[in-house]
Amino acid sequence: MTTKQTLIDESKAVKVLVEKLKGEALTKDYGLRHPKERAEYRRNRYLNNREYYKKQTQHWRTVNRDRARKQFQEYARTHSEELRAYRQAHREQIYQSILKYQQRYPERFRQIHLTASRNHTARKNKAEGSFTEIEFQAKCKEYDNRCAYCGTLKPLEADHMVPLVRGGTNTIDNIIPACKSCNCAKGTLTYEEYITRLHKEANPNE
Repeated sequence: MTTKQTLIDESKAVKVLVEKLKGEALTKDYGLRHPKERAEYRRNRYLNNREYYKKQTQHWRTVNRDRARKQFQEYARTHSEELRAYRQAHREQIYQSILKYQQRYPERFRQIHLTASRNHTARKNKAEGSFTEIEFQAKCKEYDNRCAYCGTLKPLEADHMVPLVRGGTNTIDNIIPACKSCNCAKGTLTYEEYITRLHKEANPNE
């Protein structure tokens, strides 16, 4: 390619860039001068392409789970009154959505419910910290999705190694997966105390 041709191509690229910047500047200026019309345009564009934007949002949340969770938590903290009013006004719709999710993903719903229940109990006991369903699922994978006590492949619950009533925290490092029977049998024992009891039951002659 000749130097002359290169200069021509570069000149065209600069012109394209300049036109693009002009267009962006005009769009921004229009939006500032006509905020209502701009908002209406965006709303109509969303309504006409609802499925596309829904898929884009779901993809972004999947790729950026932690960021999305933090953004929602911050929004919930700063818009608590608006969210409360929305839940009151759309109670039946929210209930039906939850019911539909429960029917479609029963095991996932059970785990989410248990995690929320544990966090609620921890807040009542003024325990330090909290953990998410994602963190608990990662913890389950560390144990090959087996109960940390009996090693069975049963549905798992979050168990506090040091119980909340004995000063344990509600952070993920104090959580291990346990089946319901082991979790109930453990009661207010610590992890070490329950393991010792299981060992004595399995070896009564020692």
